[in-house]
Amino acid sequence: MNRHAVCAVLLVLVFALAFPAVSGAEIQTQLPSYYSLLDFNFTSPGARATAVGGFANPAVYRMLPGGEVSYFWSDENAQLKSINRWGLFFGSEHLGFSALRSKGLDGSLGDVSVVDYRLSFSMGDRKSSVGLAYGWSSGDETAFARTRVIQAGMMRRFGRYLSLGLAGTFSTQRDDRIGLADVAVRPLGNDMLTIFGDGEMGRNTRLKDARWSAGAMAELVPGVCLTGRYFDDESFAFSLGFSFGSVGTAAGLRYDANSDFSHTIYGVRLGYNERNVFDTYLKKEKSYLAMELKGPMQYRRYRLFDDG
Repeated sequence: MNRHAVCAVLLVLVFALAFPAVSGAEIQTQLPSYYSLLDFNFTSPGARATAVGGFANPAVYRMLPGGEVSYFWSDENAQLKSINRWGLFFGSEHLGFSALRSKGLDGSLGDVSVVDYRLSFSMGDRKSSVGLAYGWSSGDETAFARTRVIQAGMMRRFGRYLSLGLAGTFSTQRDDRIGLADVAVRPLGNDMLTIFGDGEMGRNTRLKDARWSAGAMAELVPGVCLTGRYFDDESFAFSLGFSFGSVGTAAGLRYDANSDFSHTIYGVRLGYNERNVFDTYLKKEKSYLAMELKGPMQYRRYRLFDDG
């Protein structure tokens, strides 16, 4: 079975399991929402392949051109000596691992926290990929209603202009599941402008109650990206990222539904060499002439005055 057949089979599986027929009574899933769990991802998973996006869709890892590790943290409700939310994300072309910590206050249990882990595998190529992941948690799992989960995802790029992603997360301990779909459009056929959107539906969630977001990312100069994103609850976010090649930094500002500033998200990255302004404009290009030296070399005489 070739990779296209594998993608088709997984696509049907994700739709069948993650988007079941909706019953008359809405039953909200207990699995954590992608939007509340992974606010460190400034775009939809398929808009830009990163190790962070692989937490939501394991097929993203195969889209990476090399390995990278990222660390993100939030200053939401943070104190001087304590960071309530942080995430560590590692990704390569086939494997991924993530750890995401969340901390909150529960009335009955007091100060509680949980760490969510994902171990992922992906295959395919940078045009079409599939991925599987296993997730588990440690800490106050009951307070955060965590369970062990299985993830299945696929990514498909249609030329330079369109990307489509689908992912399903399924609890292994109860009848809960949640599905995520995202699309990214590049009108210019490159990374200068990317328009993206995504949507999430839980088990038996009505279509009108589905979570969603939409936004755009513009590469102002090589390695400098500005992103804006709007969410269904009327909150929105802006972020700015800088790439220095194998090192990068990013910061994002979150605003609530009343347009009041909520918190800031910070991130650092190490990994494969990304496009950046220094290599593009400051680095001198070196070129070499490649010559095939196999076989004999024959002397060619000049037409005039050559006695050789």
